[in-house]
Amino acid sequence: QPVWVETCPQYLLLDERSYDTEDGMKFILSPPLRNVREQDKLWCGISDGAIDVVATDHCTFSMAQRLQISKGDFSRC
Repeated sequence: QPVWVETCPQYLLLDERSYDTEDGMKFILSPPLRNVREQDKLWCGISDGAIDVVATDHCTFSMAQRLQISKGDFSRC
């Protein structure tokens, strides 16, 4: 049975250093951002055809909504 592989733009364009910025909370994602080495592997996967789809999988929340949702539990951002 065929397997399809997807990644998202944020994993291609951002890495874990984003968490070290003043607004690092904006980058809390699931799964979390990885290091540049892992990011390079994604680009290789696109280049060699191992990754079939790049899609947004997006779910929009304002920063105010994220702060309200995550009160007391940053993992809910």
